[in-house]
Amino acid sequence: MSFLLPDLFPAKAQFARRLSQLVTLSSLAFLSHFAYAAKETANTPLSLQAAQGIALERSLQIKAQDAMVNASFEMAKAASQLPDPTLKLGIDNLPIQGANRWSLNREEMTMRRVGLMQEITNSEKRQSKSALYLREADKNQATKTLAAAGVKRDSGFAWLEQYYLRKMRTLVEAQMEHANHEVTAIETAYRAGRGNQADIFLARGEKFNLENRLSELRTRVNKSQILLARWVGDEVERNLAERTPVVEFELTTTQIETRIAAHAQLRVLEQQEAISQAQIQLATANKKADWSVELTLQQRGSAYGNMISVGLSRPLQWDQAKRQDRELAARIANLEADQAMRQEAQREMNATAQAVFIAWKNSRERLQNFQETQLSLSQDRVTASLAAYRGAKMTLNELMMARRNALEVGLQQLQLEWDTAKLELELDYFLGADLVHYASVGKDHLVGEAK
Repeated sequence: MSFLLPDLFPAKAQFARRLSQLVTLSSLAFLSHFAYAAKETANTPLSLQAAQGIALERSLQIKAQDAMVNASFEMAKAASQLPDPTLKLGIDNLPIQGANRWSLNREEMTMRRVGLMQEITNSEKRQSKSALYLREADKNQATKTLAAAGVKRDSGFAWLEQYYLRKMRTLVEAQMEHANHEVTAIETAYRAGRGNQADIFLARGEKFNLENRLSELRTRVNKSQILLARWVGDEVERNLAERTPVVEFELTTTQIETRIAAHAQLRVLEQQEAISQAQIQLATANKKADWSVELTLQQRGSAYGNMISVGLSRPLQWDQAKRQDRELAARIANLEADQAMRQEAQREMNATAQAVFIAWKNSRERLQNFQETQLSLSQDRVTASLAAYRGAKMTLNELMMARRNALEVGLQQLQLEWDTAKLELELDYFLGADLVHYASVGKDHLVGEAK
């Protein structure tokens, strides 16, 4: 049958080598890119990539998947063995009436029986069971890859939140410093008879609003620090390094689909298909009944000779159409369902990844336009307003409006950068590649990798 798996039962030496190689290669694949994070000292700023590396090293979810891989390998080895023999003890033909009742040695037909029975499971069935557990090990390994991608993305989100909230807090603190100076200067001028009381109230009101905003940001920073500590532990106390934005690059629909096809989530679903195929193989092997061999020693009273019995037994699969064939049909149906689920998941992931890529490009363009127009205009407006105010050509209220606008523009820029960075992490998750690494070596390399 075309849907059956090949013989995947390994010899003992091959089994040990495969386990060792799989664990070693998977560890290198997940952690080698981030190994430098462990070498950083507490005085080194914590970068995005370092935070992701620390999160991977600390992840108990990944350690749990390693344990599940080892468990599946152990089960595969156990399944390749014959079942344990069965010890059978009993008494045959014990009289319960007459002069010999309840006697074990006065009746010639009474026998004390001890025996062993061994089920001889055929090698095809044992290999099929072992192959099934090996496929589960492969699925657990793919699940580990998916978990690592999720840890990398989610820890990156936590780092970005802390990074940009700190940036926003710093921006408001700088504005707060200006407000404090202005309140002091206006109060001094009023006492010297060069100002009016309304300006004092206006400056104090602006300072109060900034204090409220700063308090809110400090709360958000503290909350996000707790979330980041969930990933990096005590390393959260380190300063954060400056983030390196991804340079512009292009990906075609075909290139995105190629990368999605290799995504860890689809690998998990593919391994589920392999499990279903192994179950088909096992269901096919179950159509061949196993023999059991029994050897029994029967001991009688001292006046009679002992005896032995030898027996063979085998289930009579007289109605396979209603039992074994139905089990096989069910396994084939499960495989068809797994294939459909994988194809549907791939379509959904393709659509999502392309939508994220379009959103990222749009966000990059918006950020660039914002930096070239709004940001410079707001700074120029503040500079001009300050000069006009000092020359008595502008009111304090107009100057504060200019400063307030500059603050809002600065916060909007940071929010746009934050949104763009989150989309970059989403792309990294879907495309399965470090975008910073690929973008740094140019578009041609990225396209080559996609192919």
